[in-house]
Amino acid sequence: MAFILLGALPAPAQLEKTLHQTFDLEGASNLTIEIPNDYVIEPWASSYLMTETHVLLFGASPSILTHLVEEELRYQLDPELSEGMFKLSNHDKKREDIHTHFGSFTEVVKVKIFVPEKYIATSNENRVFKKKDDSLSKQ
Repeated sequence: MAFILLGALPAPAQLEKTLHQTFDLEGASNLTIEIPNDYVIEPWASSYLMTETHVLLFGASPSILTHLVEEELRYQLDPELSEGMFKLSNHDKKREDIHTHFGSFTEVVKVKIFVPEKYIATSNENRVFKKKDDSLSKQ
């Protein structure tokens, strides 16, 4: 009988969402990534920078995840281009823990950044990139 009762209890929901953003790097000779959370850099053959943000949210309803994505813009990355410098940063600068009147929720966020092959890392942390000199690659 206990087995039947336990089977009827709702299990904590695990919600998943993958978000993609692309950014035109036209006019950018340098690229800086100012994202405080961990991320992975992947080179790719495009001239655009692309991000893939994978969100896992535990114990929350789909409407809470939708609210975080669409209204709070919690996982959005914002570009800024100024004088040849492209900067990518989190829209939500604080990224505080998630608390609602239903309780607290756990999230896991994994970010993958696809950087065009024509940019090379100039820092060990993969936070600053410089565009390769096209004249050198044509020789």
